[in-house]
Amino acid sequence: MEIGLLGFGTVGKGVYELLNKNRALMSSLLGEELKVKKILVKDINKHRMDEAYPLITDDPEEILEDGDIRLVVEVMGGIEPTYTYVERAIERSKNVVTANKDMISVKGSELYFKAKENGVEIAFEASVGGGIPIIKPMIDYISNDMVYEICGILNGTSNYIMSRMEEGIDYDRALAEAREKGYAESDPTNDVEGFDARRKITILSSLAYRRKINVEDIPARGITDIDIGDFKLAGLLGYSIKPVAVSRIAGNFIYSMVAPMLVERDNFLNNVRGVINGIKIKGDSLGELMFTGAGAGKFPTATAVIGDIMDILKGHKVKFSRFEDCSVRPYSEMETRFYVRIKAGDSGQAMEDISVIFDDIRMSCLPESSDIAFITKRMTEEKLRIYLNNMGFMDSVSSIDKYLPVLD
Repeated sequence: MEIGLLGFGTVGKGVYELLNKNRALMSSLLGEELKVKKILVKDINKHRMDEAYPLITDDPEEILEDGDIRLVVEVMGGIEPTYTYVERAIERSKNVVTANKDMISVKGSELYFKAKENGVEIAFEASVGGGIPIIKPMIDYISNDMVYEICGILNGTSNYIMSRMEEGIDYDRALAEAREKGYAESDPTNDVEGFDARRKITILSSLAYRRKINVEDIPARGITDIDIGDFKLAGLLGYSIKPVAVSRIAGNFIYSMVAPMLVERDNFLNNVRGVINGIKIKGDSLGELMFTGAGAGKFPTATAVIGDIMDILKGHKVKFSRFEDCSVRPYSEMETRFYVRIKAGDSGQAMEDISVIFDDIRMSCLPESSDIAFITKRMTEEKLRIYLNNMGFMDSVSSIDKYLPVLD
């Protein structure tokens, strides 16, 4: 079996290395040898010192028009020209394996049904969770149940930063560490603003609920306004703060968001730290299923890619019906609890005043500070804003700094 590799960055090199390292094992399992024939890159000159240089090309036609290449592995990233290359590969009866969350979150259903029309397969295990096996179980097993909620930590960069902040390291220093360790890009916007996790929760939700979801309809809030004080206040209340992606289906509505959320100490996600990802799925019959593992990285992601290659060559078929249309609403339209942080002019009086507006709340304050935080009872964000507006007239409250949802 000859393979064409689109992209030769970190993951592409990992796929190439593992295919060579495990060649004998895979050949014995499949009854045929896997061989990379061509590798597409943007700039040949950057790869002159690579072992794979004889296979390098900057001409996509050398892969797309080669009839001997029966499977294409796409690890370029982005939507264009990637989507065009993948679409053409499918039209030329080539199976496709991709790790591209950007493309799958936007064009996944189109590519799946185009592959069916052309009698080939497209697999995308590595598009969510790196080395965590989540896509195949979702398609083959989990989606047979009535899944009603998915929540998880789907971005290792933001989770690393927030884990370090909980240890007392400020945001800028934690981000610098993440860059030094290779966990964060020079421009970390997609990670720290929640856009990366939004693409991943879109993919998981589409598969679980069998609905068409527009990734842009899911609200995303970043972690950049969270500070060490929030972790201290949340800790006093019995919570941690995590970068959470969540979705829930109710009727024909899907409620979803990506945001820093308070998580109780005994929650599975509280123990998902550093660059590790964690996913919890809730269903009517299966109850709760939890997945955790390396969410990114050269070899974890490459392993997921190779797993897809093996499945396709073993004859595994991905089957699901056409997705139904649906409406996506902000998760905060559902009732949940909220963490609210304020600055008080008179702490004692502020706590009394807050108790008048919010009944049945839990409060904490930082010693030698005017910061007060509390957890509300369950309500919608709209109702919370009405309460906060009323608080703005209190003489005892200097400012309302922020509020965050609590993951129930």
